[in-house]
Order: sequence, then structure tokens, then C-alpha cells
Amino acid sequence: METTSILRNYVAKFEINEAIAAPSLAWVKRIAVLVKGEEGQDGIFECVTRGQLSQYTKNVDTISNIFDAGSTVCYIVRVSNFAKFKDLYVDGQFFTLIFSEDWTDQEVAAAFETGFGDFTGVKAAMFKLDEQNKNLYMESIKDKQDVCCFAHKQKEEKANFSNMYYAFGSLLSRDILDNRQYIEMPVNDNIIALGLAEKLFDERISFVTTDTDYGPRLSLFCISGEPVIAPYVEKMLQLDIQAAAISATNLYKPNMTASAISKIKDYIEQKVISKYVNPETIPAITFYLNMNEEGWIAKGAITMSSIKALWRYIITITKE
Repeated sequence: METTSILRNYVAKFEINEAIAAPSLAWVKRIAVLVKGEEGQDGIFECVTRGQLSQYTKNVDTISNIFDAGSTVCYIVRVSNFAKFKDLYVDGQFFTLIFSEDWTDQEVAAAFETGFGDFTGVKAAMFKLDEQNKNLYMESIKDKQDVCCFAHKQKEEKANFSNMYYAFGSLLSRDILDNRQYIEMPVNDNIIALGLAEKLFDERISFVTTDTDYGPRLSLFCISGEPVIAPYVEKMLQLDIQAAAISATNLYKPNMTASAISKIKDYIEQKVISKYVNPETIPAITFYLNMNEEGWIAKGAITMSSIKALWRYIITITKE
């Protein structure tokens, strides 16, 4: 006969409230490459090998640099015209969209005028500089939100975008994001003049220099004038806080009291905020949560110090 401790369960009945598991943030580090296809072949295709890439694009040799840099997944977004992208994209698939070699500079600029629909992540494109080291199409988009422009001066008629793919593949394959400064790159973009490098730095255009001693190196990698990690950290922080708020509310089932709000605030700070603070990149994040006057909604705000990047050293020698 099965027995239970009736008295124990009668006197001290337990209910276990488990926190809701946080959703995966892996999609924030996923990369998609926009390529051209024939009418009726539109789609978004997940690839994990070069062989799979070859089924959806002719740019296998360059796009595969995403894998060579360490990323294990790449999405190919194949469209017959850019307008189809907005119909295909579903939020939460990927956070980085790279324009492939299939698109002209003019088509890339036009895409930004058309807009990206529900896609609010990072957009990246590569542009060839003219003899005056300018590209008007690049100039038209470089200051837009969450845009990464790469510049090159390759001599070949058809540009090789390997460096752009490799840079993002390297960045987003890492557990802890960093700005990937001066890593070795796969190809020569023919940016070999100091004056041009300084100009691109001042304009916050991403580029790879080629040096006789060090070879091709990623000399600046930024997004909309900010360190390249900025939009990724901000998006992950947002999603983490949303998940923690849901979990804490389910776990504590709080009343709208000052002590309950304080408990949820502490939970979010311990579970989320603390793991983003880093003296190298984000020295401080301030988070507060208060009740509104009606007592129905808790309102909060985050103050985050600017994400830092160490790009160059300027050293002065003074002789006495």
C-alpha cells in the first residue's frame, strides 16, 4: 500500500514556481547574405557547408569566408528583386544582412531608399572608391542607422567581398564580442596609402589596409560611426531584460508595491545587467524601475555608457 506524509503536506504544502527560461539569443549573431536569383526562386535558405551555399549562389568562394572565420551558419536570401526581401523576412531569423557582389552600388543605395520592412538589424555593403577616394552611393547611406560600409580600391573589374564576409563571420562567431581590431584578413583591398586610411578612419568607414610587413589587416570595423559591437550588445541587452522581466513576474507574482518593484529590479540587475558591464567596452549601466501614479505599470530606464573601441594610438615623442 502506497503511503504519503499527509500531515507534512497538510501543514506545509509546497508549490514550486520556476522561472520561465529565457529565449535563445543565437539569432542575433546569425548572418544573412542577399543574393540575386531568377524569378520564382525567391527564398531564405540556411546553409552550414560550402556545398549548400553552391545550391543558392554563385559567390561561394567569397561568402564561404563567413565559415572560414568561425561562423557555423549562414543564411542565403535569394530574391529576383530587392522588393521581395520585405515579403520573405520574418523577425527573429537573423540580425545582419550583407549585400553580396550581385548588387551594384546604385542598387544598394536604392534599397535603403525603399526600406527594409520589419528588418531592423545591421545592414552591410562594400563600395569601390574612385580616383578621388570617394563613392557617392556610399556617402548617401553611411550615416543611416545600423549601417556598415566597407571601402576598397581593388583593381579587378569584379570586386572580391571576402574581407567583409570574413570580418562579420569572425565577429559573430565569438562568445564574447569584441571589435576584431587588426586581425589578419584573406585578401588585399589595395588600401595602402596612409592618407587614405586616415580619411576612412575620420569618416568611420570600415576598411582593410595591406602592409608589407603585416599583410592585410582589419584596420577599422564600425557601424554607423560606433564600435561594431554596439548594435549587437544593445539588441541582446534589450531581449535579455524583456525575458528577465517576464521570468521575474512569473516567479514572484508581485503586487504593485515598492518592495515588489525593488525585488524585480534586483533580479534583472543580477541576471542581466551585471553580465554586460565590462571595463573594456561598457564601463557602466544604470537601471531603474518605478511604479507609475496609477500603480498599474512599472516604468524603467537604462543609462548605458558609450561602448568603447580602441582603434589607434597617437604617440608624441618630446625631446628634452
